[in-house]
Amino acid sequence: MPSPAIRAFACAPYRARTKGKDENGVGYVKKNAVAGRRFASWEAFEGHLVHWMRTIADVCVSERLSTAAGSKEALLEKFKAQSTASDPAFAAREETRRAVRIGREAREAERNAARDARKAAEQEALQAEQAERAAREALEAQETAEQAARQVAMAAEAKAKAARDAR
Repeated sequence: MPSPAIRAFACAPYRARTKGKDENGVGYVKKNAVAGRRFASWEAFEGHLVHWMRTIADVCVSERLSTAAGSKEALLEKFKAQSTASDPAFAAREETRRAVRIGREAREAERNAARDARKAAEQEALQAEQAERAAREALEAQETAEQAARQVAMAAEAKAKAARDAR
């Protein structure tokens, strides 16, 4: 009778995600339990596999799990042993970090102030250039108006002279 915890199902055709997981397990057994061995009968083969699973495969898994558990415990102990605020070395490190952070913030403020000053100077230069251009255009317009007025005056004078000569 099959175990209720294990449910067998067929892999979807042409779906590498599911098929690879199955084939990797088969390949592991072929390369580690069966490779290079010959068996007299099917029962001998099955007996070898049972022996291999109990003495080698399951031991490897439990060793990996115990190693992982040991690493986790070591990490937990290291975390528990970390310094606290009452430790002078911890307080010195925190003071150094605070000084570095304050210095970094000061440099950032200086850079921002310099950038803002540079933008303000560029804006002032642009406004001065625009004012100069407007003054030049006004002067040119005034000169054009004066020249037109002179031409009108010369035309009026020439007309008056022509009228005097005609009398």
